[in-house]
Amino acid sequence: MTIAPFLTDRNATSRELLRVKDAGIRLGGTQIVDGVSFTVEARAFHTIIGPNGSGKSTLLKAVIGEHGYSGSICLAGHEIRRTRPEHLAFVRGVLAQQTSVAFPMTVSEVISLGFTSNAAGHKQEHRRQRIRQALCAVDLQGFEARLYPDLSGGEQQRVQLARVLCQVWEPVLPDGTPRWLFLDEPVSSLDIKHQIQIMTLAADYARRGGGILAVMHDLNLTARFADTVLVMRGGRAMAQGRVADVFEDDILSTAYDHPIRVNVTPKDTEMPFVLPFGDP
Repeated sequence: MTIAPFLTDRNATSRELLRVKDAGIRLGGTQIVDGVSFTVEARAFHTIIGPNGSGKSTLLKAVIGEHGYSGSICLAGHEIRRTRPEHLAFVRGVLAQQTSVAFPMTVSEVISLGFTSNAAGHKQEHRRQRIRQALCAVDLQGFEARLYPDLSGGEQQRVQLARVLCQVWEPVLPDGTPRWLFLDEPVSSLDIKHQIQIMTLAADYARRGGGILAVMHDLNLTARFADTVLVMRGGRAMAQGRVADVFEDDILSTAYDHPIRVNVTPKDTEMPFVLPFGDP
């Protein structure tokens, strides 16, 4: 079951686009992602959803340059497999599902790792100011001296997002090239207040000209914040398009192999609201 592909501005230039064409990924002899294609542009919040094991995170890792792949994946006109790591670090930030820190680093030290891609352009006082701004953005004001291992899982996740923000703080480079945030389950460890806060932060980054591609499990947060959605199942793209077009009972029920109903509530927003029903 496939519906219309993502729509992009016909006037968009290659530097504004992420193009994935017939991408395939094999790990340990197993085909994890098979023939996935899509094109999305900056200035929008794009998401990938699907059941566990559908290939969402594996596809995202190929997009960010961490997995080899067949086919083509181009970001801002550059084939990922042929792009230097230092260039990738300058034009995109990555929030992984899990990020371990082996040493008892302070929060400030962890966030400072985000400056490594363009260290020469940041003086010490500028870094301290940017760290404070990033911590404020993720609601962790005053945490600079706290030890990272002493934080809760949700606090650690927000520190990592602050690090990523410091890496690509300005969503558009001086030459007009958009930067991208690639987020793998960015709110999985967060309470509801901070889920909304982080999703709002990501949506604002897109509104200011950057690109967002996020792997999501929460369908209702996806419905509220995302502009487009790619539905994966069994390593393939089974549906893609605007959220309002893709979030239909039959599409989601097929994707998740469970009965799902999509309603619109409250009425004045016309935002899809997803409810599972029936027995497993």
